[in-house]
Amino acid sequence: MLPYLAATRSGLARALDATARAHLADGRSVDAVTALRSLLALSRRTGQTYVHARCVSAFAHARAEHRDAIVHAWERATGEGFPTFVYRFSGGE
Repeated sequence: MLPYLAATRSGLARALDATARAHLADGRSVDAVTALRSLLALSRRTGQTYVHARCVSAFAHARAEHRDAIVHAWERATGEGFPTFVYRFSGGE
């Protein structure tokens, strides 16, 4: 991948995370959902580990700090449950 494309994706992921956090801090959960949806879409489109990690972090923060507001806003906006991320690790022995 081209270095500038990777930097652009990383910067966009950071900006969307920061935007969601700022909206939540201001009590604007609907606007936070918009940023989180964009971040999730970016993560799915790029398949890049660092973008996915930023996405997981943003969703975890939103749920931990603003559980009721963000979960309800997400469900109203999408008609779906708030995303959870599950990892399965396998190690060679």
